Amino acid sequence: MLQPEYNLYHRSAFEGALCDLCVSRDIGVVTYYSLASGFLTGKYRQPSDLAQSQRGGKIGKYLNPRGMRIIDTLAAVAEEQGRSRRKWPSRG
Repeated sequence: MLQPEYNLYHRSAFEGALCDLCVSRDIGVVTYYSLASGFLTGKYRQPSDLAQSQRGGKIGKYLNPRGMRIIDTLAAVAEEQGRSRRKWPSRG
């Protein structure tokens, strides 16, 4: 069993050779920080939002142009699917 950090922001450490190894050896993978400490929910879009959570210190590293592009893309996909921001990370 492998437990890498993996989400839409942090992908490169797992994708590629490590993922291929897990597939070829039938190694189970359970990720952590799948929502990047809540950042990928879209709840945190500016520095003032960080005060809403005890995780604020960890989330600040995502508040950059790359992180905002990911959030904007997720929001666009959610809108296309008719999903609210609250439901976009889930299947419900």
